[in-house]
Amino acid sequence: MKRVLLFLLGATILLTVVGTAGQIGKYRHQMAGDWIDLFDLNQEANIPTWYSGSLMLVAGLLSYTLSLIEPHPFRGVAPFSAPPEERKLPRITRPNSPNRYWRFLAFLFFYLSADEMVQLHERLDPFVDKHLGAGGIFYFGWTVVALPILALLGLGLIRFVWQQEKVTRILLLLSAGIFVMGGLGMEMAGGWYANRYGQDNLTFACLTIVEEFLEMSGLTALLYTLARETKARLDTRYILAHRA
Repeated sequence: MKRVLLFLLGATILLTVVGTAGQIGKYRHQMAGDWIDLFDLNQEANIPTWYSGSLMLVAGLLSYTLSLIEPHPFRGVAPFSAPPEERKLPRITRPNSPNRYWRFLAFLFFYLSADEMVQLHERLDPFVDKHLGAGGIFYFGWTVVALPILALLGLGLIRFVWQQEKVTRILLLLSAGIFVMGGLGMEMAGGWYANRYGQDNLTFACLTIVEEFLEMSGLTALLYTLARETKARLDTRYILAHRA
């Protein structure tokens, strides 16, 4: 599992480095070429977009898998009288964590994957601009809609997240924080800059690169978290089945 994590981190860094090199070449050295657009982190239908969308799709599949595995009522380290292999079992999701939350997360990631591929959220920009006259940090109008939705999601999921095993809980909060910092925080920072100075410049391109790097990093951390939780549940089931 750690090898998969390192591979995904390596892919994220590689895409970021190549995308950055392309933007520097474009704005500092007037370079042009299909490869620049192919690795541009602010473009649709290219390698970074497909990669991010694939990460979200896998996150959805892992979340749905977790919804199918009922956690055993095992709340911590087994008594010292238990066999060594049972004492070493990691804590898993507490049994009062409804699996419907995992199914909801699966649906959410499936939607985000589709949105990443076709940029559905950006279609809200003209509507918000027309009716709200957004500007500044809300230059990209979809962020106006995203903020209350994000707040509702946080309120609805915080109890579920808090019921998870300690390491899983920390990793979920960390990965979500990194992803939101990129997907929404840096988008608003980029919106403020674009509103003042425009989008066709290296500084805006760099802001976009940071945004996408944080998104991909958050998704990578999330995949590790979900894979770790899935393995913990399956390992627990396997050992308990052989102890029966």
